[in-house]
Amino acid sequence: MLATPLTAQDFQDWLYRSTPTKPASHLPHRIRVLWANLASLDQRLHSVPEPTPTTPEQITRRRCETDAIWEGRISALRWLIEFVRIKPSTWPDSCSAEDFADFAAFPSGSDAVYLADLWTSCTKATSHSTHNSGHTPLDNAAFDQGRELICAHLNATIYKNTGTSVEEEALLPS
Repeated sequence: MLATPLTAQDFQDWLYRSTPTKPASHLPHRIRVLWANLASLDQRLHSVPEPTPTTPEQITRRRCETDAIWEGRISALRWLIEFVRIKPSTWPDSCSAEDFADFAAFPSGSDAVYLADLWTSCTKATSHSTHNSGHTPLDNAAFDQGRELICAHLNATIYKNTGTSVEEEALLPS
């Protein structure tokens, strides 16, 4: 729990999309990062993936972009798992879903265990070099499933009375 309670403006910054006058959007930002370049995003938006690069320069540029997206997804998923308190952050003043109205604990069971396993995978993948560590694989299916589980929980709890969903906020152009 936070030492300083959240204000009405804080709720806006955490739950809703960014605007030119309101740059913060903690939850929608993490959902966008987690969803970037996944087939499920193209399905949701009824869009098509970017064309395949053809020149060596385009291929190198795309590789840099996809590698950055990959690392961002790992960080975003770990952040979201900590936010819903599957694996609480150890930082003393970290905000979590507990700090919002209508929050309910993530239900215990196989989904919570799966998210905890993903958190361990994200932590291992970003904290140190691993080889044959035995952690749950991080792949597009894992990112999609983690996002779906977390979004469903957020929508059923802290977004329940907002008239929107975390996905809708994440996908609105700013």
